[in-house]
Amino acid sequence: SLLFQTELATAGNVGIAYGTDGADLQGLPTAGWNRSLALQSLRPDFSEETVKSWDRYTQGHLLQNDVHTGTEIGVDFDGAGAQTPQSALTANMGLLDFMNADSTSAVTVARPVAIAQTIGGMDDQVALVQMRQNGTYDVSLMLYRVDDLVGTINGVGAGEVGYAEAAVSRAYAAQDGSLTLQGGGYGKFAENRVTGVDNGDIIAMRLTTSAGGEFYSFASANSDGAVTHLWNYGLNVWGWEDVAGGGDRDFNDLVVRLDFVSAQLDSRLG
Repeated sequence: SLLFQTELATAGNVGIAYGTDGADLQGLPTAGWNRSLALQSLRPDFSEETVKSWDRYTQGHLLQNDVHTGTEIGVDFDGAGAQTPQSALTANMGLLDFMNADSTSAVTVARPVAIAQTIGGMDDQVALVQMRQNGTYDVSLMLYRVDDLVGTINGVGAGEVGYAEAAVSRAYAAQDGSLTLQGGGYGKFAENRVTGVDNGDIIAMRLTTSAGGEFYSFASANSDGAVTHLWNYGLNVWGWEDVAGGGDRDFNDLVVRLDFVSAQLDSRLG
């Protein structure tokens, strides 16, 4: 399962192809958060007012589709081919930027899941979960383990009958035993830790919101149909849209980072 995200400096046409499928998009300039701002917001001391000032700024086009391993992916901007200057650094992490000739616009292709990489490949570890909320509704987050990159759990596919129950059965518990992590409130930072993370675990998420709805890393499982609610902001960093149907499409109502290293270092140093 892959996310395709447009981040354009100016309006233009974007063509995306994967195998025999694809999409032609008329894109408007992106007004929303970029990776740098998303990462800065995950510092505990980052300004809440600065966070709120970026509320309701719409991101670009967002698609999510399942793509077979080995399928060639192509992108063009107004008919001109794209370049991938960082592919050697990021492709193995499930993240790839297709950029136009002057590197001002991009289509990001990213997985909607994290793959745990612990120090020394150790199992049964603690992962740090950092969150910055930029939506006004109450939200909670559940992390759960899936069997493959399209979200299957014990043979149950995302969106199939019984998937919600299967996801709960695979949920990671916080250190207090809770299976859900609460957002800090509008503009606020929150941090928690989940236990029982093994090296190589494929970790997906579910967002529950007081606006009504449960939204998963895999759009086909969402309560509002196959509307994608997740935007990638870099390695193991995502932003959520918390309103059914896509809301204002700012994808920063809850920004989440999964860190599989810091908690292990803390325990060793302690």
